Amino acid sequence: MRTPFAVATLLLAAPVGAKSDATGIFAPGYALTFARGPSPAMGHGGELTFLHYPGYSDDWAYGGFLQGFSYGGHARYALGGQLTYLRITGLELGYSLRTAHENRATTHGLHLAPFFTIGVVSFALRVTIPAFSPEGHGFEIAPTIAIKPFPFLAYGELDILTPGAKRSIGFGHGRPLDDALPPVARGRRRSLDRCVATLPEELRDALARAWLTAARREHASAPAFLRLARELAAH
Repeated sequence: MRTPFAVATLLLAAPVGAKSDATGIFAPGYALTFARGPSPAMGHGGELTFLHYPGYSDDWAYGGFLQGFSYGGHARYALGGQLTYLRITGLELGYSLRTAHENRATTHGLHLAPFFTIGVVSFALRVTIPAFSPEGHGFEIAPTIAIKPFPFLAYGELDILTPGAKRSIGFGHGRPLDDALPPVARGRRRSLDRCVATLPEELRDALARAWLTAARREHASAPAFLRLARELAAH
């Protein structure tokens, strides 16, 4: 039992080679599942996911997942990879293990789960296709709901998690004139709002960098549109 989860830990924690503006996010959470099939059960447990946003696209992300559910007297575990699009929908694919219970033998299988995410809540339809095991738990389909209210950064910038990342809810985005990003002059320091002042200094600095980058790109969008207009007029 220890070997698969040791491998999963290494896969989830290993850095992924990418550009310096890539972002990695861990998201632990609680999940509730309702297994249907020859061996029905209701279970609850935990899930940990890791997502890597490669930097050249914030629409797609890939990573891994690790799950464990208690089925009341026995358990189900799964690990594997996942792919997400627009932080809204995605697919998990991996290995599952459901332990022996009563007259059912330990069952190994293929884990397949399309999912849909709204904010911190995720809905999945988890399918288990068992390896050949006449005495096992058999085919399983399980609606699953998970809540992950506290994602945290492994590396990268906070703009993936902040409201400035409008693409996280599927809005379109322009193409800023990055080579014309305006310089920023240091102004008079203002007193911090109470809700910000209570945050750790590192988090405040990260938020400030994220919002400053968003503001500079918004400022640069004007010359970007002017240049596009000139290019269109030239044709």
